[in-house]
Amino acid sequence: MVPKFHFSHFQSPRFTTRDPVVLMKAFNTFVRPVVKYATVVWNPSAKMSIRRIEAVLKRFTKRLHMLHNLSYNARLKALNEYSLESRRVRAGLTFCYKMLHGIVDIDFRNFLNQSNCL
Repeated sequence: MVPKFHFSHFQSPRFTTRDPVVLMKAFNTFVRPVVKYATVVWNPSAKMSIRRIEAVLKRFTKRLHMLHNLSYNARLKALNEYSLESRRVRAGLTFCYKMLHGIVDIDFRNFLNQSNCL
């Protein structure tokens, strides 16, 4: 289930700026942690789920001042951001690295079959 996000929360009197960089910092502070919470555990594989999660960032960046006419990838590049999907992939790879190198106290043999990796 993707949490509902309304851009109007960032148009309230608390946020008097239209500066995309400032609003993106607010998004990264208040919204992204909710969307990213425990992604290593619940990382979706269904394309519909991935699209619905990505739509949160897509809608937000579409409404930013001076960026609405750019494509999604161009908006991310202009803001120096990565898609939520690529962040989930990176988090998963980082977690696998930590498991394989004993940084986290989880036996990787319960999750990965070494013979498939070679």
